[in-house]
Amino acid sequence: MHDNSLNTFVPSALFDADNLGSYLQYNVKIFPTDYFDYDEISSHQLQNIYIPYVQFNNFLLTNSEVLLSKM
Repeated sequence: MHDNSLNTFVPSALFDADNLGSYLQYNVKIFPTDYFDYDEISSHQLQNIYIPYVQFNNFLLTNSEVLLSKM
């Protein structure tokens, strides 16, 4: 599950993966360059639609060996 303030929940019955940006536009300022993703919360029949922190995630993936060696 992804957690940040750039998200919204949509009932699974109303969810369409082709409209991720449309769901977010009412709660979050979106830009044409934003990447959208979603996680299913099957126990509640919801979809968590969000804008991940792509640059931060890429930094962690790229530098994970260095970060772990310093721990």
